[in-house]
Amino acid sequence: MAGPLGRRRGALGDARDRARDRLRREPPRPRRRPLTHPALGRAAVERPPGPQSTPNQRVKGLPLSPQHPPRQDLKAIALDTAARGWPVFPTKPRSTDPAVRAWRQKATTDFEPINRAWDHNPEYNVGLLPCPSGLIVLDLIPARNLERPPLTHRAPGVHDGADVLAALTEAAGARFPTETMTVMTPGGGIQLYFQHPQGRPCPQASPGTDSPLGWHVAIRSADSYVLAPGSVTPDGPYSIGHDASPAPWPSYLASHLSTSLTSEHCTSHTPHVRQGPRPTGRPHA
Repeated sequence: MAGPLGRRRGALGDARDRARDRLRREPPRPRRRPLTHPALGRAAVERPPGPQSTPNQRVKGLPLSPQHPPRQDLKAIALDTAARGWPVFPTKPRSTDPAVRAWRQKATTDFEPINRAWDHNPEYNVGLLPCPSGLIVLDLIPARNLERPPLTHRAPGVHDGADVLAALTEAAGARFPTETMTVMTPGGGIQLYFQHPQGRPCPQASPGTDSPLGWHVAIRSADSYVLAPGSVTPDGPYSIGHDASPAPWPSYLASHLSTSLTSEHCTSHTPHVRQGPRPTGRPHA
């Protein structure tokens, strides 16, 4: 008979299974989303590479020709992300490290410098600043190398950051936030994208893998960044797990963050969504 926490994790387990099933499904669902759809779906990698494919080999289920190499997808991803009003900057190819100094200041939604950067090196990954985008990203980190949670989080069924968030959600009498933009990370983690209340200071980013929300539940917000879906590392791509708009930041999570943990340097705002035709020179996904 399953223990209480095992039963509580049912909804989370089902949600993760559905997300991974979507990534494995063949062929992927065709997308007919507008340019400004928040899931960045036009150029995002739909699923992990198959047995005879490489990361980014398929985009929207269509094989890429020699005239449309995978590296062009990253420029399209950068431009699509900027079209949402989400500032981007280049990170090193197949890496999470910034490719520029002062990346906070150089992140932009302006198509011109984005085109210049990715024309200079089409293999740059796409860094995204959550707080100036009006976003908070929860990074649910998997355990590695038989890593065990600390005593404060040790319980049957708790193995990683997603389990810790599930227990926190249950304790608050809330539902696990499955209906929000979800990104699957190459290392087996999950990133949940949320809207941050407009005009309020963003919570300070986690210095490591933990936060006041718990073990392996990291906050990516002020003074930090994430890689946009479609970026590729040696471990694989960042992939859309659930194509949905970012949901509002749950109040039960906000209550766990002290006001002393907010940033004085970044205040959430409503991002400006660009309208109009695709910019000149932008590759088609």
